[in-house]
Amino acid sequence: MELLIPGLLLVALMVYASTRIKKSAARAFEEETIDTDYFSLIKPEGFLHLINGDAAFAFQAYSKEFGKDDAENLRQAIIDVSIVTDKTFDALCDDAKSGAESVIERPDEISDMKARSIEVEREIGGCEMVIRYLIVDTPGRVFQLQTNVLKEYINDYFRKINEMEDSLRIKK
Repeated sequence: MELLIPGLLLVALMVYASTRIKKSAARAFEEETIDTDYFSLIKPEGFLHLINGDAAFAFQAYSKEFGKDDAENLRQAIIDVSIVTDKTFDALCDDAKSGAESVIERPDEISDMKARSIEVEREIGGCEMVIRYLIVDTPGRVFQLQTNVLKEYINDYFRKINEMEDSLRIKK
């Protein structure tokens, strides 16, 4: 009997801690505004922002869900933002289109700067991917927002990608 009360208290504490952890994890996948010294954008709901990701990227996020079958180890969608200083706007656009199975390209404008939206399909690691690039030319640097989505899930992410691209603001 003397172990019952401490045991119940321990179980109650574990339930409380577990609930708090689950709530914190759920909040991490909510929509949020990402504001850096160089740009801002709205991270879509269902994506987790990698705070300490690859140093080559100014921003990284990935979807909560994984693919199926051969893609079970791949996230359904990944977002990367790069700030490039060693290539030109045209060179990045050419790189985005090279080796693609299909290309959809349209001129754009972000924060009063020349931009181009490019959507390509590629096979990567045996998986069909749809890759969207939003490339923005600024004085001294080029911004590249890249979204990789497993092709079978593109319809699930299309609206979120468009809204994120529309929210991108480059700071001068």
